[in-house]
Amino acid sequence: MAKPKKKKLFKALIIVFVSIFCLLTAGVFVVGHVFYEAVLVRGSYFYNTIGMGAYSTDDAEYVEKRIEKLKKDGAVDVRLTAFDGVSLHAFRIENDKAADKNKWAIVVHGYNSSAVSMSGYAERFLDMGYNILMPDLRGHGATGGDISMGWYDRLDLVKWSEMLVGENPNAAIIFYGVSMGGATVMMASGENLPSNVKAIVEDCGYTSVYDEFYYQAGVLYGIPGFPSVDIVNVTGYIRGGFSYRKASAVEQVKKSNTPIFFIHGGSDTLVPTKMVYPLYEAANCEKELLVVDGAEHGESVYALGAQYWVYVKNFLDRYVSE
Repeated sequence: MAKPKKKKLFKALIIVFVSIFCLLTAGVFVVGHVFYEAVLVRGSYFYNTIGMGAYSTDDAEYVEKRIEKLKKDGAVDVRLTAFDGVSLHAFRIENDKAADKNKWAIVVHGYNSSAVSMSGYAERFLDMGYNILMPDLRGHGATGGDISMGWYDRLDLVKWSEMLVGENPNAAIIFYGVSMGGATVMMASGENLPSNVKAIVEDCGYTSVYDEFYYQAGVLYGIPGFPSVDIVNVTGYIRGGFSYRKASAVEQVKKSNTPIFFIHGGSDTLVPTKMVYPLYEAANCEKELLVVDGAEHGESVYALGAQYWVYVKNFLDRYVSE
């Protein structure tokens, strides 16, 4: 009689184990799904309630007024179709006052923002004699798709560059990006860019999507980065099609042939200052580093004022002739 009892116990243990496994799997899926919706799907319920959309300061009326002003200043809408069918949008400004019509600055915004937020930066590049292209990154502005934290956007930047070169083989292009835009231009640096892309300026970009999510898990939500980020990475891979670990600016700048100027605030707690050092060290290209004492996230431009743009112009002038 002992053997049947052992068999029953064994079967019961198997049922319990399988049940626990199924519950854990379901839990992982639910957590990953909620995270993805809250962080990477603009307009979703979770994005607008517990995600970053809940903290958005964008005002629809303000955005419309900015777009109206951009168009009065000569901005036109440009569209492309990405490699995966996503509809891409950018604002394009031809600089009528520029002595050299070949110079182009592709100016890239950060997370939970859009191209219109970069209009002040665009004015600075107009003053330097550049024409401007301001793309809306995926899931932002008038560009479709889910937010990819710069990873798929890097390929979109390649396509925007190829568009400009197709129109003008003599185009001299620079990339400039802030925050997620900074990560985007670094990620693009490791791709097969046209030789027309002469230099890159990144301000407060992160080392990788995984690293930034890991850090933010503790800062924003008070939960340990491991295993939480690894759990949501599973759903992110299923839904977004890429690994957060693979989406690495560090690995991309290792492959860069394009000079990069790294800028970071010395008191950045959103994308911590410590991230800029492995990025700078990894870059296998001509490079420069500027850490601005006391500047918080994206605030270096305000901390330094006009001197910020002197640094940027001096760097770019080495690679883009007047």
